[in-house]
Amino acid sequence: MHAEPFLPILLGTGRKDNQSQKVANFVYAILKNDERFGTELIDVKDFANPVTIPSWVNDKRTAKWKEIALRATAFILVVPEYNHSYPGELKILLDGALKEYEGKPVSIVSVSKGNFAGVRMLEHLLPVLHNLKMNLIPAHVNVSNVVEEFGEGAVNPKYVEKIKTMADKLFINI
Repeated sequence: MHAEPFLPILLGTGRKDNQSQKVANFVYAILKNDERFGTELIDVKDFANPVTIPSWVNDKRTAKWKEIALRATAFILVVPEYNHSYPGELKILLDGALKEYEGKPVSIVSVSKGNFAGVRMLEHLLPVLHNLKMNLIPAHVNVSNVVEEFGEGAVNPKYVEKIKTMADKLFINI
């Protein structure tokens, strides 16, 4: 008997009062009732380490993330662009595992306060995910002007279909 496919949604920033939390909550609200897979919203700040712990080191600080990554069938990363890149806490978390990611599909919801929707962040993150041997699914959702698009309860309905399409493409690659 196979376990239910598991698709964690990882919020890739621990910054206080970040706008990406609204987007991650939105993605989770759309996908939490999808009967094809189980999902969970995971916050990188719950795994905050002050230093990088290599994937080959057995350490209780990375054990929970390794367990989640191993159980995951695919991943959705909700990641803001900070200073033309992605948050350091996401890099520290990702570096804490390796074999747990191999061959697993991943797609990204990039988030930006500006007009470019986090594309500069993607230039930095995609090679890292490739190096981790993840299967990059080109169904990314790019959110620009996040304050306007997700501020005060407002949500542009165009994102509902984009999120569902991303999940469909991830699911067929499982």
